[in-house]
Amino acid sequence: MPDIFDTRHITATPDTMWPFLTTKSGLESWWTIGKTEVAGDPVEHFRFASGPVVTELVTEAIDATRLSSRCIDSNAPGGWTDTIITFDLIDEGQATRLEFAHRGFAQDNDGFRRVTAGWSQYLDQLKTAAEAAQS
Repeated sequence: MPDIFDTRHITATPDTMWPFLTTKSGLESWWTIGKTEVAGDPVEHFRFASGPVVTELVTEAIDATRLSSRCIDSNAPGGWTDTIITFDLIDEGQATRLEFAHRGFAQDNDGFRRVTAGWSQYLDQLKTAAEAAQS
């Protein structure tokens, strides 16, 4: 099964970054862009729509250092259903090393490659948002 991995060094503390991963307003600022329905605080379940694409995830937050989400339903390109998304926040003083993974895709095809490129763009947006919040 193909997986996506990415590491980013972000000039923001894990405490600054955490709300971007675990709140409706945080998620909408860099990823789900205003189309998010959530339950829980931190977010335990969320659903977002982008045009005809709808994705639903169940999330587990671990000690403000790891967020893990399991996709329970999606019609997004690449076959998201039953994949796992993790964000690990490693404290580096006034910065964070973000270790990102999206695991469990059925095949390396055009849809998977589109998802890989999309995550790169979204992680850039997360970095920009977190660094702006830190300043």
